[in-house]
Amino acid sequence: MSLPLGMDGDPAAIERDIDQTRAHVERVLDALQTKLSPRQLRAQARHYIHERSVQALNRMKRKVRDNPVPLLVGVLVAIGWVVLVRRYRRGPATPAQALRRRP
Repeated sequence: MSLPLGMDGDPAAIERDIDQTRAHVERVLDALQTKLSPRQLRAQARHYIHERSVQALNRMKRKVRDNPVPLLVGVLVAIGWVVLVRRYRRGPATPAQALRRRP
């Protein structure tokens, strides 16, 4: 049986190599545990959502700046809709108006 390169079969050397490998694995596991902790995952998610929101807002600002007409039309339609709904729900303001509306 051949030993890996650098291994001469000395039990002390093998034990040192095992200790170094174990320490390396422990460091990797600690780093993974930190990176995958709920607190870290929440922070990463918060950062991701914030960055995407900022990008979307900047894209929207550019589109409105480049072509404001669709936004203006949308605002006017929304205002008209609110006015119509309020007028419909409110009903007649006075009894005289109520009598005039009856067929």
